[in-house]
Amino acid sequence: MEKGIGGTLIWYYTICPRQVWLLAHNVLPDQADHNIQVGRLIDQWSYPQQRHRGINLDNTVVIDVITGEGVVAEVKKSSASLDAARLQLAYYLYYLKHNKGVTTKGVLLVPEERRRYPLELTPEVESQLEEVLREVESLRSQDKPVPARRIHYCKKCAYAGVCWG
Repeated sequence: MEKGIGGTLIWYYTICPRQVWLLAHNVLPDQADHNIQVGRLIDQWSYPQQRHRGINLDNTVVIDVITGEGVVAEVKKSSASLDAARLQLAYYLYYLKHNKGVTTKGVLLVPEERRRYPLELTPEVESQLEEVLREVESLRSQDKPVPARRIHYCKKCAYAGVCWG
């Protein structure tokens, strides 16, 4: 596994591959963006009863919550990008398994919707994730980002100023 690939790059790959290159080359999204700020607040104020929160592993993976049962939880603002969130959480489970020797389950938590989506790292999910990791590494190694392309996520994207000026 390549160093420096974190869950955010996996998330971005699923949403917009251009974001992978931008973040990998230290072009940060607008930190004052409303959606980023709301996401941070939800992450900060949700599930305060959990003792293990914001766990940083090797400066690569930041796990939102580990429950008392040892389940890795990722907190999201909404279920709008559920596929991206599942792949991000799967990456955390993969990272734990292959780098720390820990096999566990995961759950996506969407507090605003009061929804929970359990996730297990199956061989199929691992295979899909390994393909995404190869693609992310390929994008990171390019000299220039892929060209901007309007998609439905653009209207709420914190990178809109970078792509569309």
